[in-house]
Amino acid sequence: MKKIFGNDRGFLLMAAYMVPVLIGLAALVLEFNQLRVIHNELQAAVDAASMAGVLRAEIDTEIIYENEYDSDGNLVNITPTVENYTIINSQQEAFNYAYKAFKKNMDALGWDDDGSTRITVYASDLYGEILASGMTDAITGNGVSDDRRDFSDVDQYYFKAEIRVKTALIAPAMRVLAFIAGEEAPVDNFGEIIMEADSVSRTKIQIE
Repeated sequence: MKKIFGNDRGFLLMAAYMVPVLIGLAALVLEFNQLRVIHNELQAAVDAASMAGVLRAEIDTEIIYENEYDSDGNLVNITPTVENYTIINSQQEAFNYAYKAFKKNMDALGWDDDGSTRITVYASDLYGEILASGMTDAITGNGVSDDRRDFSDVDQYYFKAEIRVKTALIAPAMRVLAFIAGEEAPVDNFGEIIMEADSVSRTKIQIE
């Protein structure tokens, strides 16, 4: 009887030690999966923002006017001719478009910009840039004339965002692992994990 009791007591003691460890591991796995979902949501919001920025671009038509004269030298007609097309995009306006798209998704996801919720996005952590602006023929690299009927490169826009995520276990665990590896953990001074995503969108246009 004593042996059986002793075995039961040992099992109970081991269980008492193991249950908190298992609960902690389960919590880590749960938080990790939540972070994966959050990162996917961030990537989708960044993709939408970069697309909004690139679609802000406008086509500017360069036109030359050819004068026609009669035999007496009198002007009888002025014929407009399309010489070239140029894409015009504004850094500030493109960013405004991108920011509005990102903010719409941010609000839908329940993220904030003042630290009042689990996920925070600061305006200073958002960045957008025009990578290319100017329509050129995809084959020759020259300006596209009005009689070309193919797709030509138009514009590219880059957008990047960082978010801060409050966690109970992942941030401390990452700090410990980073310390052991001698690296810097992606955790800010408030113990929030820093996650980032970027995207480049490119548009093409068909000249009719």
